[in-house]
Amino acid sequence: MRLQINLLSPERKQQATDWQWFRFVINQCVNVGMLAVLVFGILWGIGWMLNQRLMLLDISAGDKQNVQTTKDLEGYQKEIQAVNATTQKTITRENKQPKWSKLFEKMESLVSAEIVLDSVTNADYQVTITGQADNRDALMSFRDRLAQDGCFDDVRLPLSNLFSQEKVIFQIEVIIHTECLKVPLL
Repeated sequence: MRLQINLLSPERKQQATDWQWFRFVINQCVNVGMLAVLVFGILWGIGWMLNQRLMLLDISAGDKQNVQTTKDLEGYQKEIQAVNATTQKTITRENKQPKWSKLFEKMESLVSAEIVLDSVTNADYQVTITGQADNRDALMSFRDRLAQDGCFDDVRLPLSNLFSQEKVIFQIEVIIHTECLKVPLL
């Protein structure tokens, strides 16, 4: 048999009981808190894993879409290269052709107000210019400007064109350099 002697006063007994309840409640709160942290940790881990899987699925779906997009871009690039090649051939072909507008631009800079051109004809880079000059001196000046210009060779003005002093009708034959008819490439 066992005997128990109660030496504690009722207030100290009450204080000890209160302290035990307080420790019990704190212990239970800590247990519930740890359980809550564990549950939230597990839920966060599951969410993170699902997010990673979803990202992998998006990447693989994006790869399939990127493959199609890459094929489309390659097709467009081939079309662009074909158009560029055709354009380059056209530009090359055009640059080989003489630009007769350059002749007219050159003539415009050489013709004075006293000269009226009636026609400009061409036969294998030999150009025949016909027109009317107000006087013989204006015609001679025009012929000299043609001869001094680097684009024209063999400037021929027949003597029969120089008989008149006023209102001179003329025909000048020149040979034009092919370089003067080309457009410089950019």
